Amino acid sequence: MKGLLLKDIYILKHIYAKNLALVLVLYTALGLALEMTFFLNILGWMFGFYVVGLLSVDKTSNWDFYAATLPLTKSLLVGEKFVLLLLCTLAGLGYSVLMAPFLQWRTGTPVSENIFTALIVNLFVLLYFGLMMPFVYKFGVEKARTGMLLAIAAFGGIIMFLGSTGSLSGETPLAALAWVDENPFPAVCLLAAAALAVYVVCWLISVAIYNKKEC
Repeated sequence: MKGLLLKDIYILKHIYAKNLALVLVLYTALGLALEMTFFLNILGWMFGFYVVGLLSVDKTSNWDFYAATLPLTKSLLVGEKFVLLLLCTLAGLGYSVLMAPFLQWRTGTPVSENIFTALIVNLFVLLYFGLMMPFVYKFGVEKARTGMLLAIAAFGGIIMFLGSTGSLSGETPLAALAWVDENPFPAVCLLAAAALAVYVVCWLISVAIYNKKEC
C-alpha cells in the first residue's frame, strides 16, 4: 500500500504541482478578498479530481498490465485509490481549518462555524467521489464525470419539479437546514456515518468491477 501511495503521490506532484500552486494562491486570494467561503472549502474537490485523473494516467501507461505481474491483489490496487481520495479530502479539510481564523478576520464568522461548514463540504466531497469511483472503473473517467454531472442535474431538476407541483413543500429544505444549524454535532456525525458507509460499499463494488476487468 505504501509503495502504491508513493507512486501516485509522485505522479500527482509531477503532473499537478504547478496547477496546485496556482489554485492555492488564486483560491486563497479570491476567498479572502471576496469573502467567499466556497473558495476556501473546495480544495478537497480539486484534489479528488486529481486522483480520478490518475486512473487515466494508469490507463495510458498500461499500469494494469504491469500491476498484474506484481504480488498485489486487485482489492489492494483499488483500495489504494480510495485511501488516496480519503487523504486528499483530509488535506482539503486541513486547508479549510487552517484558513478558518483568516476567514473570521475577514467576515466576522466564528472559527467554529467555519470549521463546521468545512466539515460538511468535505464530507459531501468524500460522498461524491465515493459514488463516482465504481462508474470510473466500469465506464472510464470521462464517462463517469459526465454521468455524475448529469445525475446531479437530474436530481436538482426533480427537486425543482416536485417543488413546482407542490409535492415538496418549500419549507422542507429550510426545516432541514434549520435542524442542521441547531444540531451541528449530530448532523456531522450522521453525514460522516453515511459518507463512510457509502464509501466502503463503493470500494467493494469497485473491487468487484475491477476483478472482472481484463488487463
